[in-house]
Amino acid sequence: MLQVEGIKRNKSKFRIELSISAWESEDEVRITLFIRDVTERMVAENMLIHYNFRLENLRTIDRAILSAQSPQAIAHAVLKHLKQLMPLARASVSLYDFGVNKIEIIAESWDEEGNLLGDQDTFLLMEQYPINQTLLEGKLLRVDNIKDLPKQSQMVQALSEHGIQSFMRAPLLTQDGLLGVLNLGAGNPKTFTSEHEEIAREVADSLAVALQQAKLFEQIEVGRVQLQLLSRKLVNVQETERRHLALELHDEIGQILTGLKYTIEMCLRWPDKIDPANLVESEKLVDELITCIQEISLRLRPTVLDDLGLLPALLWHFGRYSTQTGVEVEFKHRGLKQRFTPQLETTSYRIVQEGLTNIARHAKVKEVTVQVTNAENHLTIQIRDEGSGFDPESSFSSRESSGLIGMRERALMVGGQLIVESTPGLGCLIKAELPLKDRIERRSRPR
Repeated sequence: MLQVEGIKRNKSKFRIELSISAWESEDEVRITLFIRDVTERMVAENMLIHYNFRLENLRTIDRAILSAQSPQAIAHAVLKHLKQLMPLARASVSLYDFGVNKIEIIAESWDEEGNLLGDQDTFLLMEQYPINQTLLEGKLLRVDNIKDLPKQSQMVQALSEHGIQSFMRAPLLTQDGLLGVLNLGAGNPKTFTSEHEEIAREVADSLAVALQQAKLFEQIEVGRVQLQLLSRKLVNVQETERRHLALELHDEIGQILTGLKYTIEMCLRWPDKIDPANLVESEKLVDELITCIQEISLRLRPTVLDDLGLLPALLWHFGRYSTQTGVEVEFKHRGLKQRFTPQLETTSYRIVQEGLTNIARHAKVKEVTVQVTNAENHLTIQIRDEGSGFDPESSFSSRESSGLIGMRERALMVGGQLIVESTPGLGCLIKAELPLKDRIERRSRPR
């Protein structure tokens, strides 16, 4: 049997099988030629080979995704193997941060020699590169020729500069919405087919799940590290506070008690010669001792917070704060006349206290604005200053930012959140939103 392949006039391939049989009789020789068109079988075989190749590469991509850990490594693994499945001139993976309206390119390939480029960590502004509505709707965007686009945006201009003439953008969708985009570009028009669209969607779905898991893993890891840091800081703060309290007890209360004990011993030793001045001095020592103990108690926890509630406690604290630091507090409030749960009152008070402490230490201002509002089932706290400012991201990751971390942890413990907006040289806004779960009526606690 002989197989013959050829090309038709329409440039499609065909294959035929030739089978020849012959036999000889007494007076003649007979030859039979069988011709069978096996083009359909050839096409089916080629399709099977093609889909096996596609499936194997998709499996390779999945294995590469599973073996990678960071978002950058996952994106690189996808781009490295995706070129085997479609004719790509350039590809990238972008993640969206709608909180700060930025786009982060976490991986990009290829250079002119076909190699993967390094970690990009390139940030773009969404206002300069707006998200296409098609992607927001969770649909793949395919452009066969960028010259046909009516508007030459910055993105299109950038693609043209890199020699891209057609492209696809596959959305990376999660349960929370649009996470990012898989960008695929080719050097010729009308390069991508419907099969390429299927591959892009399938890869984008796997990539989105992997990136979301990696992102959550990173958040958990960062939270774990910050929790360890906070725990160490809390231990250090406790030890520092205990050491300070021990010094105060020894240096102040101890000395007062020593003087009082000496005066009493003198009176007991010579009762007939008791000097009224000694009794007056003893009374002064007792008054001084009471004042000292009350001051220490107030610093540890003001009784006004338990007795009267959040509003009186804040007013009391602002007065002491301004006296001690010279920083005036402009206080605005609404809906604070009723009592809240003890946990919420304590959390709110400590957040304001720590925020003002940080301002006194670092902001270099003479005035700060505090606003506490009870509205829409939330207690909202805003602390604003026009001081030196800082970088919130680096401050939260710094080992010296136990104050900010502690404020955020306190907000999270009551189901709320802490938002810090600051720029070096342009002041700071700290905003805490704490949900109101159970309110309690105004009450008086016996002392």
